[in-house]
Amino acid sequence: FLELLWPREGDFIITTTMPNPTYDSEDDAPPPTPYLSVIRVIYGSRVGALSKNCDGTLTLPPLFVPEKSRCLCAADAKLISVDVDEGTDARFASPIERHLNWSADPSGKVALAGTHHDVLILVAIDLDGNEQWRFADPSATDSWVAGQPPVGAASGRLVALTSQRVLAFDAGQLAW
Repeated sequence: FLELLWPREGDFIITTTMPNPTYDSEDDAPPPTPYLSVIRVIYGSRVGALSKNCDGTLTLPPLFVPEKSRCLCAADAKLISVDVDEGTDARFASPIERHLNWSADPSGKVALAGTHHDVLILVAIDLDGNEQWRFADPSATDSWVAGQPPVGAASGRLVALTSQRVLAFDAGQLAW
């Protein structure tokens, strides 16, 4: 289980990702399909509990954007964006092959770092999967630092860390 808690004004969101609970590890069945469970809590009362299947293997921990009431789940080559208040979801193909880290700013822009065909990639997408910009570094001999998501500054600049460099981006353009 991976449980995360995000406080918001007046309520908080708990998400749990887990294998399908009907799966028996002693069966000869294929591995379980994980699902994302989201619970909205207001003053100690559960409201808006929902769960969504995540087709494939989870590749990143869930990401929550409290300003947009959206929870994101990455499973293999797909991304799922769940509207916590409405209980609806949007599913779309990931713009990269292998996920490593991600983060989101209050406007809902998601920065997704990973590799695509062994090339270092950083992509910005909105909560519906529309690509905003893409940075590819085919000559890179380093890699993204595991566990260090891209970080956004108040100025709008996005900073990402590789094993040998610090990269700064302004609206998708490499600043330094």
